[in-house]
Amino acid sequence: MTSGPLAPEALEDPQRNADLGALYLSQLMARWEENPLLVTASYNAGPNAVADWLGPWLDTLPELWVEAIPFPETRIYVKKVLGNLWDVQSRKLPVCP
Repeated sequence: MTSGPLAPEALEDPQRNADLGALYLSQLMARWEENPLLVTASYNAGPNAVADWLGPWLDTLPELWVEAIPFPETRIYVKKVLGNLWDVQSRKLPVCP
């Protein structure tokens, strides 16, 4: 992938768009030490906003931390994304005979 500014129409290329999204996610994963709450919230609201929300609830009562997210859109997004992740992870995968 090349670096530098992209023309807006370049984002219409699905492969480039997916590559940029994956790059951004990897940057968020590194910044937040793979904490799924912080990564998901940052993807939606931005890492600077999430940095302002850090507090003791994150480690002790993560459910309350999510409920305290001041942006309703981000709060709902985090619940949906992580709910779907946990749902998929809890399913038993089919076994081929």
